[in-house]
Amino acid sequence: MGERLICAYTDPALDPDPSWLPLDRVARFDAVLADVGWPAGAARLFAAAAAAGIPAIFDGDVGPRESLLDLARRATHVAFSEPGLVRAAGVDAVGAALERMATAVTGIVGVTLGADGFLWRDGAIERPAPALRVSAVDTLAAGDVWHGAFALGLGEGMDVANAARFANAAAALKCTRLGGRRGARHARRSTISSQYIAKFCC
Repeated sequence: MGERLICAYTDPALDPDPSWLPLDRVARFDAVLADVGWPAGAARLFAAAAAAGIPAIFDGDVGPRESLLDLARRATHVAFSEPGLVRAAGVDAVGAALERMATAVTGIVGVTLGADGFLWRDGAIERPAPALRVSAVDTLAAGDVWHGAFALGLGEGMDVANAARFANAAAALKCTRLGGRRGARHARRSTISSQYIAKFCC
């Protein structure tokens, strides 16, 4: 078993002003996706999505708790990482943290659990979407692939359960290949579709 460490750095000299964003184009989209890396930009994007009536998906990874809570409240669908969920909720146990966040936001809230798939709240009920079992070579960028595929599924009109299963298939395919961006290329739409149909629809 290997381990990986990702070190991210955001230069404080970067201009945080989101006024340049081409938000007039958002109405042409089927869904939008943002993370906590640029809270001001994500907030503007989610507001434009709300005005356009399209899904706004929040990738709630580790970040300032205030930003996580603010953006989660603005999104229609929140998919936390486990550390992000724990930080936002202030509770260590995943089930309790998910329950707490479900009462704090108006949208759908869930958590990605790596090899254990995705867990989300459907009202008062926890619903799981198990991950596909694959021989993992490299998990780098699997979370990014998952969130992108989840947003694509929702944008195409899938419900949460099917979008999560679709995203699980995409992330699993990525994990069978080495590399982040390079490995992500193998989780193509056509390949995901065939794997998704074979695993879940037959």
